[in-house]
Amino acid sequence: MYVKNFWGPLADEDVLDDDNRKNKEEEMYVQLKEWFSENGRNIISIFVKIDVERKAPYAFISFENN
Repeated sequence: MYVKNFWGPLADEDVLDDDNRKNKEEEMYVQLKEWFSENGRNIISIFVKIDVERKAPYAFISFENN
């Protein structure tokens, strides 16, 4: 599943600094895992990335087949 528009605006310091960006992506990972694990299907993987140019995150979530 491709997910976008799941996070509010990001500040320059959240995007331009590598450590801050990685920390923010980890925070998003945890939040997405919480939100999408409630649907009853097992999550196989979550990939979160912040597009530096757009200052916007996107994610791919893979679920187990039921």
